[in-house]
Amino acid sequence: MKKYFKSPDELKRESPKALVKALKATFDKLGTAAAKFFYKAEMEYINGEKAPFLYIGSPAGAWKMFIKNAKKDADFAAGICKLETNADGSLKLLLCVEAGKGGKPIFLKVLNKVILRKTDAEAEFVEEIAAPLAEEEEGEESEEAADDVATAADSPKVDPKAHIELLKKIIEEFKGFQEEFDDEKLDRLTEVLDEWQDDFASIDPVTQAKMASVAEQAKKIKQHLQKVAILDARLEEQLADTAVYLQEWDEMEDSDSPEAQLMEKLIMKKLDDIEKAATPIKDKKILAYCAELRTLVD
Repeated sequence: MKKYFKSPDELKRESPKALVKALKATFDKLGTAAAKFFYKAEMEYINGEKAPFLYIGSPAGAWKMFIKNAKKDADFAAGICKLETNADGSLKLLLCVEAGKGGKPIFLKVLNKVILRKTDAEAEFVEEIAAPLAEEEEGEESEEAADDVATAADSPKVDPKAHIELLKKIIEEFKGFQEEFDDEKLDRLTEVLDEWQDDFASIDPVTQAKMASVAEQAKKIKQHLQKVAILDARLEEQLADTAVYLQEWDEMEDSDSPEAQLMEKLIMKKLDDIEKAATPIKDKKILAYCAELRTLVD
């Protein structure tokens, strides 16, 4: 993937949509061989946007120094990965974490939800991967550069007025999303905003300056969507943990024992915290699950 993102600084000039495109192309070439990988659950993209980042292949140049410095971060992980195809044609990315502190379910869930879902792949952790490492192809940079030139030549010009009208429609849909959280609408809004920002970047600088306030609106909406996506993934993880506590509580022989009462209070406290976080974003799916778990304790 070094041909797509030559350095962390270059990544800051791209959007998460560029990562999705790069991963799709990488998956097409990876085959059944294993490859090195690293990910960071919160990485900086264009305009300061924060989202997960996954790099597949042998890191080179500035990425080596980045990995050296990032190993101490709580959301960083590195190791070996391998791609498999499920019976329904979807992809499964196996991740064997060998370094870093970020090999945790919450970061995996965020990576799947924000990035990998858009590639028709889902990652999961495994203990080991027995497969030879894929060989890096030479000359890929020149091929990619040629593709970029061809794409740029074929890209239609963006009409600024039409682009502003498009954002108005996106804002209306965003208002509906704020009324009730919806996974599919979240994915759609994120994808449409990715495209809007990519097209905005192709507008001449003078016109961009005139549209600065509009671009800022798009940026703020995108940042909000990213935060909501990460929050929803964390809430799902917390609910899974709470369900485990509930099972342990249910298996206690004496429900009136001090241990059982303490466990019950812990479960209720966790449900209170989850509901408190889910209510502002109107995540009815999470709230309904909390209500269901409460009935099992009451």
